[in-house]
Amino acid sequence: MEEKHVEPSIFTYRLLIDIKGQDNDLDGMEKIVETMKAEDIEPNLKIQTLLARHYTYGGHNEKANEVLHGMEGSDLKENRWVCLYLLPLYAELGSVDDVKRI
Repeated sequence: MEEKHVEPSIFTYRLLIDIKGQDNDLDGMEKIVETMKAEDIEPNLKIQTLLARHYTYGGHNEKANEVLHGMEGSDLKENRWVCLYLLPLYAELGSVDDVKRI
């Protein structure tokens, strides 16, 4: 894509992050996120879900928790729909207290 000067979209970034995560290349995954942010593209909820899931599967539970707490935002009551993503991810982490809290 870079050679042909094609600008990636949010969908392209999501695919790249998922591929890196499935390959357990968490450093590569983080570099893609850094590139997104450098281009003023914030990771959406689907991308954050992917990040948390791949961190969990890679054994990086602290990083997964950091992403999950960021997904919650400042007021979870206003963003109740986010719970659909948070509950299974906290459960995968084994965070019983967070599951109960959510």
